[in-house]
Amino acid sequence: MIKSKYKPYPKYKPSGVEWIGEIPEGWETNDFKFIFKYQTGGTPRSSNRSFYEGDLIWVTIADLGKRQIFSSKECLNTKGVQEANIPISLKGSLLISFKLSPGIVSFAGADLYTNEAIATILPTDRLVDLNYWYYVFQNYFVLNANENIYGAKLFNQRAIKNSILSLPPLPEQKAIAAFLDRETERINGIIAKQTRMIELLKEKRSALITQAVTKGLSGLVSRTDADFAEWAKPVEYKPSGVEWIGDIPEGWEVRRFRFSVRYNLKTLSDGNTSPNYEIEYLDIGNVDREGKIISTEKMLFCDAPSRARRIAVNDNTIISTVRTYLKAIAYLSDVPDNLIVSTGFAVVSCNANSVSKFFYYLFRSEYFIQNVERNSKGVGYPAITPSQSPSNLADIQLTLPPLAEQKAIASFLDRETVKINTMVGKIQKQIELLNEYKQSLITHAVTGKIDVRGEV
Repeated sequence: MIKSKYKPYPKYKPSGVEWIGEIPEGWETNDFKFIFKYQTGGTPRSSNRSFYEGDLIWVTIADLGKRQIFSSKECLNTKGVQEANIPISLKGSLLISFKLSPGIVSFAGADLYTNEAIATILPTDRLVDLNYWYYVFQNYFVLNANENIYGAKLFNQRAIKNSILSLPPLPEQKAIAAFLDRETERINGIIAKQTRMIELLKEKRSALITQAVTKGLSGLVSRTDADFAEWAKPVEYKPSGVEWIGDIPEGWEVRRFRFSVRYNLKTLSDGNTSPNYEIEYLDIGNVDREGKIISTEKMLFCDAPSRARRIAVNDNTIISTVRTYLKAIAYLSDVPDNLIVSTGFAVVSCNANSVSKFFYYLFRSEYFIQNVERNSKGVGYPAITPSQSPSNLADIQLTLPPLAEQKAIASFLDRETVKINTMVGKIQKQIELLNEYKQSLITHAVTGKIDVRGEV
């Protein structure tokens, strides 16, 4: 697609470097070390917090990601910089992460210092346009060019410093950078609009769930909706007796969590479980905010962590009671018979006169989630206790419609959330394709596969 839209250079020549291949006539190749200076930073002794009581910008990988870096989460004083022997990274230099999140590139928007996981790149006497090299160094092709230069966790610094780069004339560097600035800004603008659309769809889904499980389907369905026409008629409301719930439909009731559902009924016993029993373990970090199970881990009981104890089966809902800010709440279907979840989950099952899927949506409603977060204790790992006591999970008030209405609400939300999730999935795919196109455009431009000099 890109090659059909943009013309190639009129002539190419062998680069003399196997992995680079042909380059446009007029380009050259040269060693990294003859084009750039390369340095890494450092970190003061973490036990001495006095080193951090200053105003010198000290950048870590967590600060990268924006095109220009003007500030940081931590600052050093002169003593801290001297103790760790950190060289200054001058304003305008390129910062590249080579550990943990390799390949993130930013400009230093001011004179600053970095930790040891960031490489600072400055030009030597060669005239180069750093805007062009910003794209080169975030381009996978260049970073992956030499064997072992790119890895999931770490760049090989020696390979970077010993690499050979293709070098266009300075006017072409400027032209390519200007073209990529314009095109990536255009693509990023489209991505931003698509991302906002996803946010709005998720807000709509959340509002729909909350409205349905606290006020019913009246106002959400029409009389022409064959599946739910009987629930379209106006209803009378009554006070719930709970300030943050407000009015609820006549015929509904409010009941505490512990009187509405059963939870944490089955656990693995250390004394009665074979050490060689194989389990599929699900931890809190493996349930995302959308209620999707990302993965489970096979392990023997003897190798499992002490929190791998809760037995969960189909039609259960699991609710994270630790790190509650993660909003890890999932409905279980088609799960293996040997699924074991962390004791950081409350495993909820329903009575015979209740609809498990309705309760799943109830637990995903904003009013329930906000209640869980409000009653969580702790800062780093906020948690809510499942047991019976004031301000705990067991005492959160729930809105309960009659059984037939629970079924109708669950069916309605199944239908509507599938529609919204499908739209979100399509937009996410479009964003993925746009990002792939943007990266491919960068690759083609900085490697000379397309001639964009006349496109600026």
